[in-house]
Amino acid sequence: MKRVLAAVLFLSLIILAGCGNGAPPPSPTPDVPTDIPSAAPSPAVSEDGRIILTVGAFKNENGASYDLQSYYRLTQAVDRFNKKNEKYVVEIIDYGDASSPEALYVLNSEIGAGQMPDMLVTYGMPVEKYGSAGLLLDLYEWYDKDEFFSGPLSSMETDGKLYRVSSAVSIVTCYALKETLGEEAGYENLYRAWREFDTGNKMFIPQLGALDTFMLLTEIQISELVDKNASVCSFDTPEFIGLLEFCKTLPAEPIMTETDLYVQSTGQRDVMPLSVKNKDALLGLFITQGEVGAIESLHAALLTVLDGEKIVYTGIPGTSPAASGCFPELPVAVSAKSANLEGVREFLDSLWDVRYTEFFAGELRTIPLKRSVFEEYREAAMKNAETFTDVSGVERSGIIYPGYVPYTQEDFQTFRDLIENASVPVSSLNIFGQGETIITKEAVAFFGGIQTAEQTAENIQTRYTLYLEEQK
Repeated sequence: MKRVLAAVLFLSLIILAGCGNGAPPPSPTPDVPTDIPSAAPSPAVSEDGRIILTVGAFKNENGASYDLQSYYRLTQAVDRFNKKNEKYVVEIIDYGDASSPEALYVLNSEIGAGQMPDMLVTYGMPVEKYGSAGLLLDLYEWYDKDEFFSGPLSSMETDGKLYRVSSAVSIVTCYALKETLGEEAGYENLYRAWREFDTGNKMFIPQLGALDTFMLLTEIQISELVDKNASVCSFDTPEFIGLLEFCKTLPAEPIMTETDLYVQSTGQRDVMPLSVKNKDALLGLFITQGEVGAIESLHAALLTVLDGEKIVYTGIPGTSPAASGCFPELPVAVSAKSANLEGVREFLDSLWDVRYTEFFAGELRTIPLKRSVFEEYREAAMKNAETFTDVSGVERSGIIYPGYVPYTQEDFQTFRDLIENASVPVSSLNIFGQGETIITKEAVAFFGGIQTAEQTAENIQTRYTLYLEEQK
């Protein structure tokens, strides 16, 4: 994973950030509690007389949250709420380093003692197990599905219930020139397109060699391979074996081309679309996480580089029908037994408005989960639209960003469709823990020629199944 992150970070595209080296809970570890008091203790009151709401979260050794930036996002949300609300005040309970064996132990012990926080930031936490044990509120009791982008919302569901929700998300998808890929989804079409595209000096994804490509494609579709709730995995399938065999045909190390020189003059985030446009690479990654500026800025940059080129958004390779990935920026769960549900609802509601979404994590702008917030943002942005003449000589209107082609209403609609289609859960490696090491070690043995694809898939299946059994 470190190799993959290094390559992706080189392009200033941050995906799947997180510790990724989490240790399993100690043995013995308290099971997910089920026999807990029927009612929460009476609400505590702060010195200024406000009712205290608690939110539990993990940190890592650097003082950040389990995932990149989210502890900062949490503190910003809490500070903002506490300054405005006269009845409630939110306090953060820090359970420690998410990769520490004691973190989950302490949380489960407190839950078993009837001291579960009113809310949990769910990075690193067994949400599905807490939900099935009746510990978490189904947030569909509060929110109407039709208010939200359907793909991202479904990516947060567990068996049709919404035990966690994030007011803002990031999306990840892939794109290619329509002439090189066509519009069909699935691995077989992707493999065919690569065979027709490759001439011995091409890249599948810019800056990634064979092993890195395999790990990246595996990690961003891990929710398709591992069912955490049922503690089962499916690595020994023909599709996974085919992915292994395909990735081994790719260059072992990234092929450096003239495209890489463009970094010096156009900026790092233009490397992928330039590589795709110049047909040096088949696929590019579109990842909104980590972008500075307006929420559509990366999309505007992509369209600028690919100006006039017809592209197709493929979603996560291997998904059929094609679907993009969704990463929740600050997923929050609510205790079903909280004595402060009214205040919790007020806190969650404070996260939805467009001003907070824009401010999310300081300079970072993230994509709102609520359609109305996106539309409010789009309408405000389009007030700055200017008239321009397109390539056909027709006068149109769009937002004029320096150095970019005008961003139009149609471009916002394309971006909206990408968000709507982001239904594949992309986790922050909390699904991995030691599981990532299992996959990496076996993959290294395969790419090193020590074992076959079938042996590799069987080994991963066996070892990962044992790992999941240990986590029950």
